[in-house]
Amino acid sequence: MRLVVSICSLLILFSCKKDYSHLDTQVFGHAGISLEKRKSEFYPNYIGDIQYALQQTDLDGTEIDVQMTADGELVLFHDQELDENSNLSGCIPELTWQELQFGAFYNTVFPISKLRDALILLEIVDKTLILDVKHHNSCANENIDFSQFNQKLNELLDDLDEDEKSRIVVNSRKLELLQELTDTVIQKSLESDDPNFALPAMEQNNIDILIIKLGAMNDEINDKIHEKGYKLGIYNVKTRKENSKALEFEPDFVISDNIDCTLKSVNG
Repeated sequence: MRLVVSICSLLILFSCKKDYSHLDTQVFGHAGISLEKRKSEFYPNYIGDIQYALQQTDLDGTEIDVQMTADGELVLFHDQELDENSNLSGCIPELTWQELQFGAFYNTVFPISKLRDALILLEIVDKTLILDVKHHNSCANENIDFSQFNQKLNELLDDLDEDEKSRIVVNSRKLELLQELTDTVIQKSLESDDPNFALPAMEQNNIDILIIKLGAMNDEINDKIHEKGYKLGIYNVKTRKENSKALEFEPDFVISDNIDCTLKSVNG
């Protein structure tokens, strides 16, 4: 067993040997440790996986996926529909928390978690949570109520102090949702693969962070982002090659599905 562990460690070391430790780049897990189930300690977005990412690794934080139930409970789940990755059917915005709390991630005993349980961890560890808000109800083909989302998020934020709130990034592809947020301490991030839309929108709405898919990045876009002085986060980083490509852009942070490789690269 020790031999296997040693070989795996050497493979990670070799495959991620390029040193980017001169960069001031933070590393975040994706939905805990990774959105890829085979790399996750428990299950993506499960509170145990998030706790492991924040307390048992050298990550600077993690990204988690937030959805709102029909009665306003903020919960952690990635997919638009429940059928594929849980024992329930339908869409979270169509169900109440009472209906949802008996659900579990597919073929597991891990229940769907509340956002509240993840935010409590900020009292224990000095790390950051990126809340990736899923704004669309695909069952009804309509957006969630952004005003209600803001109200429910503020209720949770009331339990946190200023430092804890400052380590929360609310990320959305929907500019209108970010415009609705009223808390002045949390950070706002616009996710977009179209910098021609994103950069003017960020300037007009005092949004300082752009999160963009690796496949949408190029040198011209990177220059524009750095010229504006915005923070840059890159996601969809899974392989060794993608890891190196992402870090070549010198982002402020990477949301990685291969945290061992990315951590090795930035820590030297």
